[in-house]
Amino acid sequence: MLIHTSEVGMSGYVKPEVVIFLIVAVSGICGGWMAANRGRNFIGWSLLAGLLPVFLLVIYFSRPLCQVEGKFRSCPNCKEFVRWRAVVCKNCRHELPPLQ
Repeated sequence: MLIHTSEVGMSGYVKPEVVIFLIVAVSGICGGWMAANRGRNFIGWSLLAGLLPVFLLVIYFSRPLCQVEGKFRSCPNCKEFVRWRAVVCKNCRHELPPLQ
């Protein structure tokens, strides 16, 4: 039995609304997650990154606002934020105290 293409319909067609929704959802979730790891507001940054995905770059290159447990901690000498497991501050080369 032969099936004509007019009988099959558009089963292989991906709707653009679904693609746009996935782009907005994925970029929003990623943006919110990256912002939360830097001590910023999850919901606000996820909305910004969802609507304008270029904000993903802004979040990626931004510095943390506060000390985030397991992500960033403050150097006791220069007060800059460094990675949580860093042994030496990348800014002032001061040796950091060991983690508790």
